[in-house]
Amino acid sequence: MACNSRVYMAFFWFLLHSSVTNLCTLTWDRYIAIVHPFKYNTSMTERRPGIVILTAWLIPFAISLSLFVGMYVTNSNTAWKVLRLTGVSAFDITSCALLFYAVGRILVVARARSRQDSKIELQLQSNHSFTEAHQVSAIEVQVQSTHSSTETATSRRRKKHNTARFLVAVVVLFLGCYIVVNFLVLCITFSCKVSDKAGYILILLLVLNSAVNPLVYAFLKKDIKGEICKLFCIDN
Repeated sequence: MACNSRVYMAFFWFLLHSSVTNLCTLTWDRYIAIVHPFKYNTSMTERRPGIVILTAWLIPFAISLSLFVGMYVTNSNTAWKVLRLTGVSAFDITSCALLFYAVGRILVVARARSRQDSKIELQLQSNHSFTEAHQVSAIEVQVQSTHSSTETATSRRRKKHNTARFLVAVVVLFLGCYIVVNFLVLCITFSCKVSDKAGYILILLLVLNSAVNPLVYAFLKKDIKGEICKLFCIDN
């Protein structure tokens, strides 16, 4: 295998795995914020995000480096199978499992809190109607103040729920692509008969996942969409 081909393959897998680790980082951040909000506020120090982001880039670099070195050290098919299984499939399968679990937990917690918010809003509306009927001004002021603060808290929770929906869309797209990819990689590793079309589909799915992510971010994430509009001088 030529040196240029080795560099190309190592760089190719580095970029793809970087996409995976950064998605895992984003999911981990939202998982802690939604499932364990109090822990998130205390654990998210100034230095921790930098450490997490650095780790998200070092892991794919280490995997790509091992593949690159492995291509130089040996041409053995058995060694290549081990490299593919440990450096590619094991990493992707572990990432898929963690993302699936995290998104499932986020959806369960977000749904439970949404129901709780609905009950609180109904209770506040009932209390407000009761105080209006009895014309108790002091209590009315207190209820209105409570209602206002609750609306603010509810608005924040809704933003978290919207973020959860956005994250689910990104992760579902990722899982849809990478489940098929890992199936094909395992088939190739264990010498199953795979047509050229299947190989093209594998590459297409790998690239498609990373290529579509910016569009998903642009259309589903309001703050990113707003910044893009500002960048191109477009009124929202």
